[in-house]
Amino acid sequence: MNCRFVTRTHCLTAHPRDIKRGDWEDVGWRFLPCLFNALVDFVDIELAGFHCICDDEASKKYKYPWWNQWYFNWRSEEAGMEYIAWKKTLTESYKQQADVAKEIEILYKWWKYERPQRPDPYEEDTDIRFKLEKAYEEEDEEMMIRLIKVRESLWTWKWGVKAASLKEISLSHL
Repeated sequence: MNCRFVTRTHCLTAHPRDIKRGDWEDVGWRFLPCLFNALVDFVDIELAGFHCICDDEASKKYKYPWWNQWYFNWRSEEAGMEYIAWKKTLTESYKQQADVAKEIEILYKWWKYERPQRPDPYEEDTDIRFKLEKAYEEEDEEMMIRLIKVRESLWTWKWGVKAASLKEISLSHL
């Protein structure tokens, strides 16, 4: 019931900032915001919750609610990014995980902070506008391909997980 009606993990949805309710967008355009909003949810909800479930200090620091172990709708960018920062330190023993964590951070920051700051091409002259639109389309496609390449690393163990340390769970899967 929770996955269907509360967290709605069965569908990809765009944030209202990207596609306003009731607006029509072609499927090709919906891919980008839906995929990247799923990435943001993965970091802010799943990784943040995973970090707090596995680390008592993080749980206290971020005031992780006990009920989130079942509902998964609490979010914290800071907790998710702290987990990614830790994972990026695994360069010697688990280089692949560290590399994926770096890529997730790049994609996350691009979608949340860099892409929204792009100049509006419709405020430019026609020639410049077409060049900007083409450059934006190419960048969007490149970043979407990069996201697809790391998709199999976007997972957490959420059900019934309580470990003595974060490292026990994250590294035991390798």
